[in-house]
Amino acid sequence: MTEPASYVVLHHPGVGEALLTPGDLVGRLSSATLRIEHPHISEVHAYVSLRDGVLKLLALRGGLGLDGKMVREVTLASDQRIQLAVGQTIEVVEVCNPTLQLALLTEDGSLEPLSGGMVSLVPGRGRSPRLEEDAAVVLWPDGDHWMVQLAGQPRPRHLEVGTELEVGRQRYRVVEVPIGDTQTPSTLSGARLDAPLRLEGFYDTIHVHREGTASLVLSGAAGRLLCELGAIGQPVHWADVARAVWDDESDIDRLRKRWDVLLIRLRRRLAAASVRTDLVHPDGTGNIRLLLNAADRFVDKS
Repeated sequence: MTEPASYVVLHHPGVGEALLTPGDLVGRLSSATLRIEHPHISEVHAYVSLRDGVLKLLALRGGLGLDGKMVREVTLASDQRIQLAVGQTIEVVEVCNPTLQLALLTEDGSLEPLSGGMVSLVPGRGRSPRLEEDAAVVLWPDGDHWMVQLAGQPRPRHLEVGTELEVGRQRYRVVEVPIGDTQTPSTLSGARLDAPLRLEGFYDTIHVHREGTASLVLSGAAGRLLCELGAIGQPVHWADVARAVWDDESDIDRLRKRWDVLLIRLRRRLAAASVRTDLVHPDGTGNIRLLLNAADRFVDKS
C-alpha cells in the first residue's frame, strides 16, 4: 500500500490524543476516530478532509468556533483551539500536509504527476483524463491513496512507489516527487540512484552510507524499524515489526496509526537525503521488508 500522506493529531481533555487522516470522524459514534461521549457532541459531529492539498476540519452539525468566530470549516494548523460545542474544545497538536505526490516517470525521463481524477493509459495513445474502454491501465485516487486496475486483472490494488507499468511500447515507473514538481527528481537521475548503500545497524540507530554523499543517521523508532528489517532479512508482517518497535502498545488500531505516521516520516527523511523511498517496501499483503539492491549491504552491529 501507499501510506497516508497527511494526518492531524487532535487532543481532547477527556479523551487524550487521536491521530486522524482524511475521512476520519469526530463524534459520539463508536466508529469515530476521535470519540467524545458528551451530550453536546453529535454522533457525527465533524470530519477531516483533504482539499486542495491541505487538511480541513468540516462541521457536520452546527459550526466550529475558532478565534471567537463560528465557521463551517477550519484549515488545520498546529496550536489551534477549536470549539466543537459548549464546553467541548479540542487542540490541534500536529498537522502533516502532503509534500509528495505520485508521478509516472517515462523511459525518456519525463514526469507525469498524478493529480485530480481518473487517468487511463492507452496503448498507442498515452494518457487520457477519463475512463477509456481500451485502456491497459486505469488509475484513480481513493482518499489518501491511488488505485490501479490492470486490464485482465480481477480487482484493483493500491498503487505503490516503484511499480512498473507497461502500456504497449511505453513503460512507466511510479515515483514520488514534491507536489508541483515536473522535473526528474535527483534520486532518479545520474549515478546517485545506483550507488550502493551500506547500512550499519546499532539496535535503534542506523547509519546509511553511500559514496559521494553525507551519511544519513536515523535513530529512535525509524532506526529501530530499519534495524529490525535488516536483521530479519525477509518479508515480515508489519504488526510483528511494529510490536518490536513499540513494545508498550497493545491496541492494534493505535499501533497501526503509529506505524503509518512512522512510515510517512521515514520516507520523507529518506527523500530529503536522496535515498530511494522504497528502501522500506510493503508488498500490498501486509508484509514489509528492507528492499536492498544487489550491491547494497546491511551490517548488524548491535
